[in-house]
Amino acid sequence: MERNSILSIVYCVMMTLLVLQGVGGALLSLNYIPVMEELQALKSVQSIGATVKFGWFFQTLHKQCVHSIVIVSILLMILNIRKEEITVTTIAKWWGSVLTVLIILFAVYSGNILVGDGYASQSYQIGGNIVNEIPLIGVMLHFLLFSSNQQELQTFSLVRMYVNHILFLPILLGTVLYLQKPRELRENLTPIETIITILSVILVQITFAFLLPLNAKTIPYQPDWFFLPIHYLQQHIPSIITGLIIGSLLLSVLFLPIIYRKKREGL
Repeated sequence: MERNSILSIVYCVMMTLLVLQGVGGALLSLNYIPVMEELQALKSVQSIGATVKFGWFFQTLHKQCVHSIVIVSILLMILNIRKEEITVTTIAKWWGSVLTVLIILFAVYSGNILVGDGYASQSYQIGGNIVNEIPLIGVMLHFLLFSSNQQELQTFSLVRMYVNHILFLPILLGTVLYLQKPRELRENLTPIETIITILSVILVQITFAFLLPLNAKTIPYQPDWFFLPIHYLQQHIPSIITGLIIGSLLLSVLFLPIIYRKKREGL
């Protein structure tokens, strides 16, 4: 199978997962209360899984679909590594794929914050401290994503995370992915292949949701596998060092195609 065909299939899978995630999230938001007082946010999350009809299903679907989205977004980023000559277009596509991964990771992070339990409060404080310490862009990111005058998770900051999670982040992610849409998408995938891909993704996700039900009593959530490195770092080193490490890694990833090209030319 040609590389462009693989890219088109992966892109189609990503869009299907995001639509599925959006539908599940919209249904869950109908019963969610973004209020920290009297643990209303946590109680609403637990109530969705325990008392709302099919709430456990959509809760599980929304949670486990995240892992597929992260994996597919990383795969898209890998597919956007170009071996040919580095141009403005290839760099833009690479940066777009990196931005896609970052938006998805923050969307997952903000979703975990919405649980409103002790782990969410701790994650909010630690995440804000780490982001604030990222060189050059940390202060701006902290201003945009966190409440600058609140170090602890309160109702105002929870509502802000909620709005980011259900409105601004989906719009930003959809815009970035639309700009990355492969030009050969229609040429490489026939309507039948597109329908088969979409139905296969939906069937797999629904099957996993039924096989791996999320019990509401398991809340608070544990860190997802893709957050474990950051979770480990913040437990052993100060936030300022973690911010420097993340900033350095981000800078290296952004310029990875150029670094790869230079090394290849050196060989």
